[in-house]
Amino acid sequence: LVLTIPGDNVGHCSGVLLSKDWIISAAQCKEKNLEVIIGRSPPKTGDRRKIQKTEIFKNSKGEHDIMLLKIDKEAPATLPRVALPDLKTCKAPANQAAVQFFAWTGASFNFTLSAALVSAGKLHGVLVNSDIYCENSLEFINICDGEYRKWILDTTRL
Repeated sequence: LVLTIPGDNVGHCSGVLLSKDWIISAAQCKEKNLEVIIGRSPPKTGDRRKIQKTEIFKNSKGEHDIMLLKIDKEAPATLPRVALPDLKTCKAPANQAAVQFFAWTGASFNFTLSAALVSAGKLHGVLVNSDIYCENSLEFINICDGEYRKWILDTTRL
């Protein structure tokens, strides 16, 4: 999924589909009038969805760089969803485990703002660049953290 601004076919950020109408991404990707392009690249050929609702995770210390987006029209059933790991077995993927990064920053993978970390078909976290001007400033938001997981489940009703 590509997050973009109307009139921009290049793409602004990426996200992954958690359900038929909920997407997870980095909060730093939030823009006014943000849209979602559903489908494979190139993004200009995908179906566009409007953002119906934006939720940004906050705890007692303030905002975190994780955001949920509810789209106005369901994504096609053929588009893969990424599940949350089971609470009892939720842990980081093992060393040398196969993982996938879902990100969009152009014609090929070139991480700049955010990416989803998926292992065995389960979402384990969101990788964000906490300083877009510093290439070595990556932060991992662990979905297995109880606060994040509870917030995702409560917000999306998954």
